[in-house]
Amino acid sequence: MGKKQEYTCVSYVRMPDGNLCALSDMTPEDRAAWRERTIARVNAALGTYLTAHPEEIEPLSHCQGVTVTGEVPGDA
Repeated sequence: MGKKQEYTCVSYVRMPDGNLCALSDMTPEDRAAWRERTIARVNAALGTYLTAHPEEIEPLSHCQGVTVTGEVPGDA
């Protein structure tokens, strides 16, 4: 048997200032802000897609953890 190979994975995120930062080096506050920005981008992209492809809403509603409410986040 050969020697076991080990690999290290480092995840980087691009900060608002354009610099890369290792996810493990982020403060809890930076990580929370990054998470909120990511959620907002995914929500916007998914909303745009589903607006153009409403036939995809019903199949998506069967995914685990997905709740289809008809509400649009941010609209009041």
